[in-house]
Amino acid sequence: MNVMTQNLKEIIHGKVHLQIGKKGASAEVIKQIEHLFKNNRYLKIRFLDIGEFESVENAIQDLIQKVKCKKIDKRGNTVVLERRKS
Repeated sequence: MNVMTQNLKEIIHGKVHLQIGKKGASAEVIKQIEHLFKNNRYLKIRFLDIGEFESVENAIQDLIQKVKCKKIDKRGNTVVLERRKS
């Protein structure tokens, strides 16, 4: 198993980096995610409440557009996102 696959497996089965509440991807949350992506290729985020969105998937898509990252895995209300360092 290569290093990237091992790292991703640890993220998927590990602790959540950030929890997002009913306000969704606010400016504060985006700033926090940007900061976390500086040191991490993968982030695990849990949605506690979808707020104005009809589904968790809609909330995830909104977040992906704002942060410009890629969805790797989704389980229930938890998503793993990836952003490659440029």
